Amino acid sequence: MIAIAEQRVLPYKERAKVSQSDGSMRFPLPDLSVDCVVSTYVLDLLSETDICKAISEARRVLVLSGKLCLVSLTQGVTFASRFVCAMWSVVFRLRPASVGGCRPILLDSFFNQQSWSVDYRNVVTQFGVPSEVLIAKPKNSP
Repeated sequence: MIAIAEQRVLPYKERAKVSQSDGSMRFPLPDLSVDCVVSTYVLDLLSETDICKAISEARRVLVLSGKLCLVSLTQGVTFASRFVCAMWSVVFRLRPASVGGCRPILLDSFFNQQSWSVDYRNVVTQFGVPSEVLIAKPKNSP
């Protein structure tokens, strides 16, 4: 996955860097050092505690005008996506490995309104699978 991601950001190599995590919720970056943190389909694998830590780390490393861009499996908004989500949740409870350890979460529920401004939130459904897209920025310096 690292190799694929590196290839995809190659045209932006002056501005984008891909690095593999050691599994901890500490980003190997200095405070206030990046203008964007992007995470797609990662937080729905983590515990609620680790989701909060990851968002806190993003806030620590983002410059004040920076953006946190997230995509995650979420709750359905249409009949089909609610059905897919309900089935997914049942399978997750019974055999989490069968769905890759992912479960539907509500990203916006992890954002404190005093610390973050959510600039964009939308649920996109493809083939009955709902994904929450969220872009937020820190309200004031950490």
